[in-house]
Amino acid sequence: MHRFILAFALFSALFNSASAENTFGMSVSREFADIGDITSLNLYSQFSDPHSHLGFQLGTSISRAEITDFDGYVDNYGAWEGFARIGLFSDIQIYMEAGIDIGEMLVYDDRHHDYYYYDEDRNEIDFFMGAGVGLSTDNVDIRVFSRYRYIDGLYLTDNQDWFSGLEFAVHF
Repeated sequence: MHRFILAFALFSALFNSASAENTFGMSVSREFADIGDITSLNLYSQFSDPHSHLGFQLGTSISRAEITDFDGYVDNYGAWEGFARIGLFSDIQIYMEAGIDIGEMLVYDDRHHDYYYYDEDRNEIDFFMGAGVGLSTDNVDIRVFSRYRYIDGLYLTDNQDWFSGLEFAVHF
């Protein structure tokens, strides 16, 4: 974990120059699908070229989810996710994104994953991929997005669905 923090700090320092537009933002998002809904509080850093407005965002979120399994089991849980976005960040925003559940990644146990043993109770790492569009003013953004999510848990097995949602952001 210390290596990740050090690498992130070094990467941020390298892009913190006079020729780049760097911002820090906070956002709240809500997304829905047939299998449930997710609410997130996000923190992110944005690095973009001031002329082309092409750039990327690196961020993290704390989420609360309510997901229904194929058998009708409803699971409420929290998640700590990390994400990256790449795209056009101007008055109009168009981006692609990918993210992973950091909490599950840190505690993932793959010791029993071999050819002779299959653990039905294992919990695969959740992830998402998607795209979004948005409008931006001086310090406020509003975005709509769609994400393919893979959600797995002790009682939720291989749930996959497209989530669509709305994000409201404030950046400095």
